Amino acid sequence: MFVNREEELKLLHEVFSSGKAELVLLYGRRRVGKTRLLLEALKDFENSIYLLADLSESILDIFAKEISRKYGFIRFANWEEFFEFLYSRASREPFIVVIDEFQYLYKVYKPWVTVLQRWWERLKETSIKLVLCGSIISAIYKVGVGYGSALYGRKTYEIEVKPLRFL
Repeated sequence: MFVNREEELKLLHEVFSSGKAELVLLYGRRRVGKTRLLLEALKDFENSIYLLADLSESILDIFAKEISRKYGFIRFANWEEFFEFLYSRASREPFIVVIDEFQYLYKVYKPWVTVLQRWWERLKETSIKLVLCGSIISAIYKVGVGYGSALYGRKTYEIEVKPLRFL
């Protein structure tokens, strides 16, 4: 049973149902339910993919394997090909992509945020919903929240998931 996140769930459903590109930054402390919230929200949307980032040097291969399970065999030689896949898919139909623990991508491949920044200029013309979820607050602020951050002025939603209050 899923409880106490109705407001956040409703917002995600609205974002996922919008007719335009969305770049969402969802963040909060560890163990507050971010992943569970995202997985619950994705249940109602067939054309979606959930990707979990880690510190593996082969993260692009891991992403390709996960995408292949749902959309058929695919490989990415580099991040350009990954974003080209997202662009191609989202140009044809609404497509939801969740990258959980996205701050690890920055640690593994420093230019990742710059590549995303550049690709967003094309992706924003599609119907993609790109959700970047993270929990290392300092990295989140550097990449997406602060005035000088790479995603400043690009993200369409910023959602902070706070700990649940127990009475």
